[in-house]
Amino acid sequence: MPGRRSSVDKVYAATNFKQESIFASAPYPMGSASRDTAYRLLWQMIKVTWPAGRAPETLRSEEAVLAASDGGAVTLGATRAVLNCPIVYRGTKGDLPGVLLAQPVR
Repeated sequence: MPGRRSSVDKVYAATNFKQESIFASAPYPMGSASRDTAYRLLWQMIKVTWPAGRAPETLRSEEAVLAASDGGAVTLGATRAVLNCPIVYRGTKGDLPGVLLAQPVR
C-alpha cells in the first residue's frame, strides 16, 4: 500500500502532469558513508493521477503525495512494476537529474 514501509520502497510518478518522480526515501548521507538501514534498493512504481478539470501542482515529497490523495486531489494506483534502482553518489555532479528525493528528518 502507498505510504507503508515494506521490502520495497515507493517511487511516485505522475501520469498526466509533467514533474519529476518522487522517491519516498534516499540514503543519508549519500555515498559510502551512509549507514541508513531503512534505505531500499527496490522501488514499487505508484501512479499519481490528477482528475480531469483539476489544476495539477508539483508535489515534492511522499507526504505531499499522500496528503493530496487523502484530500481527493489525486488518485494513486499501485503497479506491479518493481524497479531495481539504487541511488548512487554523484560527488560534485550534484543531485540526480529528473528526481526529487525526500529530505531526511533530523
